[in-house]
Amino acid sequence: MAGTFTPIDLRDGRFSMKDKQEIFALNGSDCHFCSTSFEDIAALKKVEVSRIRQAHHVTPTYALGRSKVKNGVAACDECHKKLHLFIDMFAGVEVNYKFLTTVYIHFFDDYPSDKMKKQFDYRIYADNVIDFEKMFWAFVEDICPTHVMYLVLAYCDYYEKNKTFAAGMKHCYDYDRKNLVKSFEALRFTDDDTKRFYKRYNFLVFTNAIKPEYA
Repeated sequence: MAGTFTPIDLRDGRFSMKDKQEIFALNGSDCHFCSTSFEDIAALKKVEVSRIRQAHHVTPTYALGRSKVKNGVAACDECHKKLHLFIDMFAGVEVNYKFLTTVYIHFFDDYPSDKMKKQFDYRIYADNVIDFEKMFWAFVEDICPTHVMYLVLAYCDYYEKNKTFAAGMKHCYDYDRKNLVKSFEALRFTDDDTKRFYKRYNFLVFTNAIKPEYA
C-alpha cells in the first residue's frame, strides 16, 4: 500500500560560480535535456546565455545531494523547470534520484542528448524498457503516498504526449480526478513546507481535475 508523506523544503541549494563554470565547460554548449544550443535558446528569447543556462543537481540538496561538479549537469531554464516539476513530486519519498532522472529522460524528455541517454541508461535497472516502466509504476504504487500517485498521472496528462505511458498505470488504480483533488487538498492546511509543496503543484492538480475522465 502507498506510503506516507514527509514534508520537506523544496528549495534547492546552489553551486558555487567556480563549480558552475566547470559544469558548463564539461557539458558543452547544448542543453542536455533538449539538445538545443544555449546560444540558440538565448537568441530566441533575446537574453544573454547566462539567463537561460542553469546547473541542475542530479540528486537535489534537499535529498542530501551535494553542490559538487559530479552531481551537476547543464540544462536550459525550461527543461530544468519541467524536470524539477517531475522529480520534486517525490520529495520526502525514499528514492534514488538517478532512477527518477532516468525515468524522466526515457519517458518525458523530448530530445535528450546522447550523453544523457548513456549516463542515465534504463538498462542499469531492467533488461528492457517495458520492464523498466513496470518497475517505475510498482515504485509509485507500493512506496509513494496517495497524493503522489495522483500527481504522477496529472503530470502525464499535462504533458499529453505520454498518455500511453500514463495508461500503463491502470493496473494500479483508477485515475479518479475527484480523488486527486481530495488527496491533494488535505496537504493545504498543514505545516509550512507542505503548504509550499501544495502551492507548487496546485495548477497541475486543478488543470487536470476538470478534464474529462481518463480513457
